[in-house]
Amino acid sequence: MDKASSPSAKQNVSYPEILQSIGDQLKHRQSSIVKRVALTSLPLIIAVVALIFSDKIRQDLHFSDQVFTTYLVVFGILFLFALPWAVITNRIFRVERVIWIDSYFDKVALSDNESWRLAIKLFWPNVIISLLIFLRYYLILVVLWIAAFTLYGFYVSQKMTDFQILVYIIALIAIPLTFALYSFVVKVRLRYLLFVFLDMYRTPEFSYNSLFKEAIRINRVTKGDAFKKTLVTMLGAEAAENAINVVASYMISASTSQLGGTGQAAGAAVGMAASEVAVANRDYAEVTTFYIYYQVGRSILYGDSQKVNQNLYSLIK
Repeated sequence: MDKASSPSAKQNVSYPEILQSIGDQLKHRQSSIVKRVALTSLPLIIAVVALIFSDKIRQDLHFSDQVFTTYLVVFGILFLFALPWAVITNRIFRVERVIWIDSYFDKVALSDNESWRLAIKLFWPNVIISLLIFLRYYLILVVLWIAAFTLYGFYVSQKMTDFQILVYIIALIAIPLTFALYSFVVKVRLRYLLFVFLDMYRTPEFSYNSLFKEAIRINRVTKGDAFKKTLVTMLGAEAAENAINVVASYMISASTSQLGGTGQAAGAAVGMAASEVAVANRDYAEVTTFYIYYQVGRSILYGDSQKVNQNLYSLIK
């Protein structure tokens, strides 16, 4: 095997290749993303906006007390049902986005209905993975925080000293900051986990423990220049999402400020839906980037960037 065609030679993935793949994916699935956001988040958005703007809508539409009470009950019930619906379906949608990317590079054409059915079947395995991530990486952190606060409270009570507000303020700042940084590290460490899951699920070598080992192994071999490019691309995608949200919020606010309570509520709903689409687009671009480097890792380790798991696709039937 000559050097140019060796797996290690494939590690230098160029920015144009990354951007082209992201662009192809977003273009191919844009309408599907909008439809999924409507399915997963729109009921909750409608309920939240209706309750937040309830007084303005009441004044705008001149509701009587009886009608307004019915209005609050209806949208209150909608909120109670829409919240768990949004949590569950958004998790399914996140799995589906990974399926879209994997099937795209596997050259397996899946309709939206097929990818959604497959994502539903992978819902509980994905929940198990999330639970294992918490147990492996976050439980010890939670235990340490609880222990630290307990020991400090015990110290204060035993020494009969006053509670120090400075300690509380430091903890209030340090804990969220530490958690955010730690979560970022864990996210990067396990960025290939769902790709490994899709490639191994229902195969003889599948086990949840093996998923973590393989994901970490592939992450190790992609840490050089490829690792830096991934971080730059991810941070750039997050900045783009923030810019989209700012512009969308300004335009919607400017266009609905003179429309009264009902118009403002509609504008807020549109803004929230647009924000959800922006989040989905950013996540899709980010995961596509990770998948490219997952291919790099597989090339380095196995000499083959792609693994098509037919056992996975057989679940659609």
